[in-house]
Amino acid sequence: MKYFLYTFLIIMSVQKSCSQHTDDKMTINYTAQTRGFNYEISIVEHTLTYTNSSESIVKQQRALSTDEVAQITSLIRDIDLPQIKDLVRPSTGAYTDRSAIASLQISPSKSEMYNSSQFDHGNPPTQLKALITYLQSLL
Repeated sequence: MKYFLYTFLIIMSVQKSCSQHTDDKMTINYTAQTRGFNYEISIVEHTLTYTNSSESIVKQQRALSTDEVAQITSLIRDIDLPQIKDLVRPSTGAYTDRSAIASLQISPSKSEMYNSSQFDHGNPPTQLKALITYLQSLL
């Protein structure tokens, strides 16, 4: 009986921590900037907002479907969020203005905020590539 109780408590605590990883208050901001260029994909709860100064797109918004939100949530679960601030950029084109400087900010709940290290727009760290590629496919 004692082992059953311990097992039950462990399962419940793991399930609670996994369910807290993302919730309805999720926000994501992907930005890339350089001189004269501003690109942003922002997701707040179930709304996607897109801005691209090079294409003169000021702000476009659209609601995300439940399948799209589920896919984003799944991709976020695959990322070790506390470690994204330490990810190494795979290229250094932004040092010489060959590419825009990009960053990703993920807030899976109201109380948590994770900021990535900066990287070149179009060449994110491999741990973030799937999420960023999916976000861009939603446009």
